[in-house]
Amino acid sequence: MTRPAHRGINQMGGNAISESRRLCAGDYRKLRREVLGELFNVLPGVRVEAVPAYRLKMDFGDLDLLVESDHLPTGWQERVARALDSKEVVANEPRRRSKYEPTYSFEHRGFQVDLILSQARYFDFAMGYLSWNDLGNLLGNIVRPHGLKLGQRGLLYPLLSGSRLIAELEVTRDFHTALELLDLDPARWDDGFRTLPDIFSFVAGSAFFDPAAFALANRNHEGRKRDCLRPTYRGFLGWIGEREARKGAKANVSLVETAKAHIPGFALNIEKTLAADAKATRLKQRFNGHLVSEWTGLEGRELGKFMRDFKDLCLKTGSDPARMADRLSQEEFKGAVLLFMKARAHIAAQANPVEAPA
Repeated sequence: MTRPAHRGINQMGGNAISESRRLCAGDYRKLRREVLGELFNVLPGVRVEAVPAYRLKMDFGDLDLLVESDHLPTGWQERVARALDSKEVVANEPRRRSKYEPTYSFEHRGFQVDLILSQARYFDFAMGYLSWNDLGNLLGNIVRPHGLKLGQRGLLYPLLSGSRLIAELEVTRDFHTALELLDLDPARWDDGFRTLPDIFSFVAGSAFFDPAAFALANRNHEGRKRDCLRPTYRGFLGWIGEREARKGAKANVSLVETAKAHIPGFALNIEKTLAADAKATRLKQRFNGHLVSEWTGLEGRELGKFMRDFKDLCLKTGSDPARMADRLSQEEFKGAVLLFMKARAHIAAQANPVEAPA
């Protein structure tokens, strides 16, 4: 049986399958080997890797596997369900407008197996983000007050104009680079972690760490609702309180400016994106639906098609519409639009001549 679930993506902890048990570490490792073997057989050539947890974790509520989605065969879900003899399969659809792919939860011998899909170009960063329990989520809370986002698709910079999102720019898709930007040691991360306190100590070791960023009272509603349910996050809050953790040395330094200085091409990408947005804004002020409708009398779909055709013609003839709008006065630009309208009507008339009455 397959049923959809709208829990968001990667809600870990064994809660998607209706009846799922927990396994001790030894049984979990044995089941992990068996499941990986089955998947390698039914999904040949597809990259599948287990997401590592801290080494002394005593029991598990699910098995998280990252699956490269680019070359999954048609009907792969049914293949996996048969191979795992699944009595239940749940498709955890991402939230609306999310760029993430679905996660599929398969029941296997009363245990939940989560297949987290990732495109090949994001796979390594996604593995870094998901590894070692909630470490990636905790690091995301360090970058969030700086206007950055850390997730399965990389370290990203939502470039804003006021409250309007211009673009979501990639800072880096290399997890080691992201760690270095936070003044964290990639080699230490590569070594892995034995306990949750080891993970907590690593996160708090960032020079950009600020304990206030983790307080639930300082989170938005969605973040507060999600993280208050995560045992690792609650454990980290307790760990911070017990140690009276303090700000890192660079907590008040802009991570965006740091990234501009250390990530090749990032500052230039911001400049180019802002310039392109300013150009598009200027064109919209001179060439928009309200004005063109007023000039031509066109409305609805016909208006939209006319405006697209005008832009296409300009680009085909090497005339950038935005540069035209900058160079010409409003009356001259209006004249160019009306000239195009006449030419378009003339071409249409030639293509569909009307016979004179006898």
